[in-house]
Amino acid sequence: MFSVVRSVRSNKKVTAQLQRSYASAKTANIDWNPVRSKKQLSQGIEFGGKTSSKVFLGLLCLAPIITFALGTWQVKRLKWKNKLVAECEDRLTYKPIPMPRNVTKEDLPNLEYRKVLVTGHFDYSREVYVGPRLHDTRRGYTVVCPFVQSNGAGEVLIDRGWIAAEKVIPSQRNLQHLSVPKGEITIECVIRVPPKKGIFSIDHDKGSRLYQYLDADAMAEELGSRPSLDYDTAEEFDPLQFINAGVPLGKIPKVDYKNNHLNYLVTWYSLSFASTVLLIYMFKKGKFMNPTEEKLKYTKKIMS
Repeated sequence: MFSVVRSVRSNKKVTAQLQRSYASAKTANIDWNPVRSKKQLSQGIEFGGKTSSKVFLGLLCLAPIITFALGTWQVKRLKWKNKLVAECEDRLTYKPIPMPRNVTKEDLPNLEYRKVLVTGHFDYSREVYVGPRLHDTRRGYTVVCPFVQSNGAGEVLIDRGWIAAEKVIPSQRNLQHLSVPKGEITIECVIRVPPKKGIFSIDHDKGSRLYQYLDADAMAEELGSRPSLDYDTAEEFDPLQFINAGVPLGKIPKVDYKNNHLNYLVTWYSLSFASTVLLIYMFKKGKFMNPTEEKLKYTKKIMS
């Protein structure tokens, strides 16, 4: 008899523990106490109610329109870039002409990638450098040198190409008839529009001969030259021999415009298609999910 009573007491104790454990099983939005459930469920109505559903529906309706418009804009940009590249490639096939005397910034886009001949001499005392830049893991700089024209049309800035860091000083260069040609010479160049300053580009410190990027306007102001930038053409040579001698490596004249508009076009049209399918699915479903109703259904399922 003693053992039976003890067993009954033990069962009562376990039952009480289970009740306390059951009563403490609460969540932020669902309370097992029916009196408090309505109050707690109402906490999610403001966020998941009609207002937020309308905002979400409005954004979903605008998404296909906006992305389709951006895709169509990229189609126009692609046509414009293809036309520009074709025009520049065509200009590269023209024979070199003498450098026009009065070239303004407005004229540069119509002359870009046009081969020209300039006659005069370099002023090596005012060379400036852009960089550092790597060439096959070797550290160096891009050399930009003022070129004084013999016809009295002023100076132009010529990008002579890349040079090793240890050959920056003109007097330390070998093959000086190529690295630092003296006297009046005629060279063939390609006219280029100076690149625009990027968002993260560092402003040039006045008085310094080192630039972080090809800032033609700052170079022209610092050196007193015309704000036009010409790229020196390259001839056949052994690059390693020229690097060791300190001869700047000129650039092969070619059109190097970036044309990613096709990728952008595909991306925007894909997003437009995906958002349209999602919108059709939501309307086909009939209505958006009501968070309050879902919580009540979940509560009834647990309580049953």
